[in-house]
Amino acid sequence: MNKDKIVLKNETAVELEAAASLENMKAVFEDMTAVDQFWKRCTDENMSEVRILNGEGLTVGAYKDMCLMSPAFTLDKTEDGKIMATFGIRELTDIERVLFFFQAEGGIRVKLVTGVQTCALPIYRKTESTGFR
Repeated sequence: MNKDKIVLKNETAVELEAAASLENMKAVFEDMTAVDQFWKRCTDENMSEVRILNGEGLTVGAYKDMCLMSPAFTLDKTEDGKIMATFGIRELTDIERVLFFFQAEGGIRVKLVTGVQTCALPIYRKTESTGFR
């Protein structure tokens, strides 16, 4: 059975686990390097057009001007040693659109605005003793 996929503007595609929603997507990556590569591709340009494809490859959702939700990712290890990343995306607010517009058009640099559209950049890992680290 083919899985649903999230596809960014540059055609970066990641398979999603069953029962995913925009606010709670789960994807399995081979290792932390693969998670990092996907995260780095979640730039403002690539998040400007996001599609969700079903298992047959049909577009079931098309979204514009999206960003990663906070926290960017929560991570767990699967039984086979891979990384299960949970993340969500949402539409940019009007204020965020204005900030990104001025950053792109005028070269304005705002400390809180980065090339990756996310409201928070930390990646959290669950630990057995404390829950999150």
